[in-house]
Amino acid sequence: MKYTRLGDLLVDAGYITDEQLNHALTVQKEKHQRLGETLVSEGIITERNLIDALTMQLGIDFIDLTETSIDPEMTRLVSKNLAKRFSVVPVRVRGDELYLAMVDPLNFIAIEEIRAASRKRIVPMIATQSAVDHAISTAPRAPAAPSARCRTSPTSACAPATALLPLSLPTRSPTPLPPCAWSITSSSAPSPSAPPISTSSPTRTTSSCATAWTACCTASLTYPRTCRRP
Repeated sequence: MKYTRLGDLLVDAGYITDEQLNHALTVQKEKHQRLGETLVSEGIITERNLIDALTMQLGIDFIDLTETSIDPEMTRLVSKNLAKRFSVVPVRVRGDELYLAMVDPLNFIAIEEIRAASRKRIVPMIATQSAVDHAISTAPRAPAAPSARCRTSPTSACAPATALLPLSLPTRSPTPLPPCAWSITSSSAPSPSAPPISTSSPTRTTSSCATAWTACCTASLTYPRTCRRP
């Protein structure tokens, strides 16, 4: 497509005069708008005039985005931020060509940036500003790409997390342990009929067993018997 400035194209086509173009260029600099947007907002031409001029002079097709279904996969080629920045909507892909709806199809900076981002040759199409804005705001998000593992081995491990049911494991009551106990039996007791001394702990823990063992051995020092585990 030949690089042609929009103002020159409209003057050559007889849609505006040189004076109208100069006025629009002055307003454009003040408002930081695109020239086409300024021409329409100033009432110099209508949006329909602008579209007709571009389609006839440059051979660019018009696309009605309100009647066009956009594939969610298109957002993989042109991000939403890039679409908003340049007022563009990716429409479809054919081979290595990306058909791109644009408010300003003469914005060659936009064309070059999107070509680099998508790695496709850009085929510009013209659309109205309102239709482009609506298409961008309502564009569906592309589905997440499957992982490499799922692409090579599609198993249940690749299923969504919501598809996995929680496991219900039976609970078991802990088996109570026998109490920790030691006893002192007669060894050289002064009286054969001396009763044995026993110390025990109702719960079997490290600290309680140590306490019972200490009590048992302390008793054996004053009462000559041997301390042993039963």
